[in-house]
Amino acid sequence: IAPQKTSLEKRSALLSIIYTSTTKGNNNSNESMLLEKILEGCICTEQYGRCVIEIVIQTIQNDGSLLSCALHAAVAALMDAGISMNNLPVATTVMVTTTASEEHTDNNFPMILDPDLEEEQQENSSIVTLISSNTNPDHLLGSNTDGSGSLSLKQILGCQEAASKATTAVITFMRMAIEQKLIRQSKTLLPTPN
Repeated sequence: IAPQKTSLEKRSALLSIIYTSTTKGNNNSNESMLLEKILEGCICTEQYGRCVIEIVIQTIQNDGSLLSCALHAAVAALMDAGISMNNLPVATTVMVTTTASEEHTDNNFPMILDPDLEEEQQENSSIVTLISSNTNPDHLLGSNTDGSGSLSLKQILGCQEAASKATTAVITFMRMAIEQKLIRQSKTLLPTPN
């Protein structure tokens, strides 16, 4: 009798994210779970039955917008490995300062896109990382909020609108970086005849 498939067999790949940091004071368990859920939804796991796709992300230095950088590094690694994806998740980090001394309305509040570490460590600020799809920047795949300030619904929607506009710039940069890598590889692998 030949081996047969059982209903207990996994028909799609398992995704494992190992997210470590050498910088002090970072607890990466929530970020690791968020990255795993986002990437699991974007990878065509059904094409890789009975496989484990393991992504190791190690932070050596933090200059701000860490979660966005980690997601983009994971996506670049998956693309380089040739893993099929339904869409590309794109992360945008937005910082909103909520200082009491300044008079800001819900419609007029300061936002900083892609803040550096010094900006992120300001008091009374909230860091919002919004993850959207490259095919529909207005559709959110996930979000993460850190910080000491509280945000209103209008502020969150303002962050989402700014992140949606910035998504096209991030996608353009990713495309340019991949094209440059492929051009370098083609020159190395396929030497031009003399």
